[in-house]
Amino acid sequence: MAEVAERETEWNLGLSNRTAMGESTGMLFVFPDASRRGFWMKDTRIDLDILWIDASKNIVWIERDVPAEADGKYGEYDPPVLAKYVLELAAGSCDVGGLKIGDTAGFSD
Repeated sequence: MAEVAERETEWNLGLSNRTAMGESTGMLFVFPDASRRGFWMKDTRIDLDILWIDASKNIVWIERDVPAEADGKYGEYDPPVLAKYVLELAAGSCDVGGLKIGDTAGFSD
């Protein structure tokens, strides 16, 4: 089950400052339109897999094992694809679930 972030305040907060995420959970970011969606990991305390999903709900980009912020250093991820949704999962979830680019995400909005 994923939490849903549909507003700018929720998008900006994301999973910041959380210290754990349960298995089979995540955060689904829902945007009003498809655009390039860059993500930065400031204040993120857990390693993640990040999936960019287009308006047809196809996975168009994946960043696996994105590290948590460490010593004030954090990654920024800006894939060259258009996405209407972004899904953050616990690191390793894509491998465990066999998720890959081209798969269709199974959620309703």
